[in-house]
Parts: sequence; structure tokens; C-alpha cells
Amino acid sequence: MNDKNELIVTLLHKSINGITLTETEKADLEVWISQSEYNHRLYNEVMNSEAIQDEVKSMLNYDSKGLWKKISKEIHPQQEGGRLVSFFRERRHLQYAAAAVLLILISTTVYLMFFKTDAADRDPVSSTQQPAAIPDVAPGTEQAVLILDDGTTIPLDSAVNGQIATQGNTKIIKEDGLLAYNTDNQKTDDKKIQYNTIKTLRGQHYSSLVLSDGSKIWVNASSSIRYPANFSGKERNVEITGEVYFEVAKNPSMPFIVSAKGMKVEVLGTHFNINAYDDEVAVKTTLLEGAVKVTANGKPSFLKPGQQAQLTSSGEIKVNSDVNLDEAVAWKDGVFRFQSADMTTIMRQVSRWYDVDVIFKDQITEPYVVTRLTRNVSVSKLLKIFEAAGGVHFEIDEAGKKITVTK
Repeated sequence: MNDKNELIVTLLHKSINGITLTETEKADLEVWISQSEYNHRLYNEVMNSEAIQDEVKSMLNYDSKGLWKKISKEIHPQQEGGRLVSFFRERRHLQYAAAAVLLILISTTVYLMFFKTDAADRDPVSSTQQPAAIPDVAPGTEQAVLILDDGTTIPLDSAVNGQIATQGNTKIIKEDGLLAYNTDNQKTDDKKIQYNTIKTLRGQHYSSLVLSDGSKIWVNASSSIRYPANFSGKERNVEITGEVYFEVAKNPSMPFIVSAKGMKVEVLGTHFNINAYDDEVAVKTTLLEGAVKVTANGKPSFLKPGQQAQLTSSGEIKVNSDVNLDEAVAWKDGVFRFQSADMTTIMRQVSRWYDVDVIFKDQITEPYVVTRLTRNVSVSKLLKIFEAAGGVHFEIDEAGKKITVTK
């Protein structure tokens, strides 16, 4: 068993025993898991079964080469991966199941994790010739700017904990990254509604905003939300650009209304996501729970959980009931998920999250799948997954600000 296979065993061993992985190790494991839904399911099978884990732990006490020999002897050569799940359920075969898990992990293509090394091994160029350093791009970070009603700007990543501003009778408090609005409801001296804005640039996001009514807000890269420092009147009105996820506090007497590029979304209290980027083909509202009313051009549509309203450039609202909710809100959970996505759609997300420009020299029509990959990986890790699937190639310029896409 070579060093690459030993690394896979080591990562599994650490994960099972609760040993903290380094960022590089986490990224390597995430890449393998993201290769297919089967890999993801197999990994979960191992991590959620104490019995299988006990067997794997005992087997991993062997030296690596001895372990490989033991696995090779104990696994039936014609055991099919599709039969593995039911095979796991038979406790009398736990040791064989554990060995099967390791065998599949080891024998699965590790090309993605060692792309540059493998390419160098195949290159007939002399081993003494050192390849040029390949530029890379770091992922986005948690930061944003708060713009007060008078135009004052406060960078939230550098603002200290405590009260950072007041807007009328509302105190703006930052504590451990969380930005919250605390209002003294006993005071009634506010004559004017004061609006604040949270704004992110490319390569930024903000996941720690709590409005004065208790609603929780997540703001994706290159996005904004404008809202009153203190809600008053009969409605709670906010405006957004880009992409924002909402967990709206329930208040039947004061509807929560979001305006985004000609679409209005009205709720009483629920969880939903709005994608309203200028470069997307439609404004999309995806409902996770509760109910919402979506209106455009005076025409309302009502969504149920699991549905998505799409406002097209023609002004028509289409309701899609076949929506992958995990994919729609993956960004909020800190991961990439693509289910048969085209490369143009994928690279729009890459551009916003990694703060890069993307140039297509060829048209890429193949659909691509990433079941789950943390957004904390460098851009090269993500792009290698698509290159390994075939039909596409990427080049990053020396400044790390432009990605060129070719066949």
C-alpha cells in the first residue's frame, strides 16, 4: 500500500477517534466525500455506527501494510458496493463490513487529492525540473460593513464588542460577532424611521445579524439588506440585493415584507431564501417552512414548504415544486452543493465567493455534481473536482484574480 493510501486510512482513523483534523486534512476528506452521493452515504454509514467504528478501530491497530493484507483476504472480491448498506446491517459481519469500508476508501480514486503529484509522475519531463508555482485563491470570509442612517460606515470585522452605535431609541450591540438591535419600547420620542444597511462585497458574507423584532438574517457575498433600526407601524419592510436568508420572527399583526428586484415576499414568520443577483436569470424565493405570498406586477402566488417562486425577466412568476432545498441554501450552511448544475451557474458562485473574474473561452454544456464540499476550501480544490469529472479545464492568472475556463 503506497503513501497515498496510507493517508486515506489515517484520515478515517482520526475521524473515527475524534481527533481534530488539520485544515488541509479536512479539505482532502471533504473532496473525497463530495465526489459522489455514494461516497457521502458510505462515510455517514461509518461515522454513525458505533459497532462498525469499534471494528474499524480494532483493525486500525495493525500496521498499514498488515491492515491492507488483512482487508484483501477478508473481502470477497465480487462484493458489490450497491449491496454494502444491507451487508452492514448484519452484525455478525461487522468485521468484514469494516474492512469493506476501508477497502473502498482506499481503492476509490485519490486523484483529486493528489492532482499535481500524479500529473508530475506522468510527465516525461526530467524530475530535476521544478514546475512553476500554481496560484491559488483563498475562500471568502465573515465580514461586512454597517451603514447607519446618516451614512456613517462601521466595518463589522474590526468593530469591538459592546455598543457600537445608537439609532434613536435603539442600541446597536456587537457581541462575539453577533450584531443585534435592542430597543427601549418605553420611549416614543422617535419621529423618523432610521434605516440601516448591511453590505458585503465579493469574497465576504455575514451570518450574525438579528433585527429589532428578533428576526435572524444571513447575507451572502456581494449582497445587502436595508432595514429600519426599529420596526414601527403595521408592516416590517426591508429591501435586499444579492442573496439573503431569513428566519423571520412571528408577528401576525405586523407582516414582514421583503422587496427584491420587482418581487415582494410577504410572511408572518417563517424560513426562506431569496436569490436576487443581477447576473442570475431569475429572482428566486425558496420556502423551507411556513407560508409566503410572492407578488410581482400585481399578481400574487402562494408558496408551500419545498417550493420556489421564480420571477423571470418577462415579469412572469413560475412556481417550481421540484426544488433541492439543500442546494438552494447550501451557502448559508457554509457548503457548496450542485445537483446537475451547468458550469456557468457554478462559476457565478465561484466569482462571488472567491472574488475573482471568470472568462469562458469555450462553452461548457455538461452538468456537474458536488454533493457536499465546505466553502472554506481554496478555489483550486473546488475546481479540481470539476476537472476530474472531465470536459472542463481552468487556469488561474498570476495575480489570482481571474479564472479562465476552457474545454
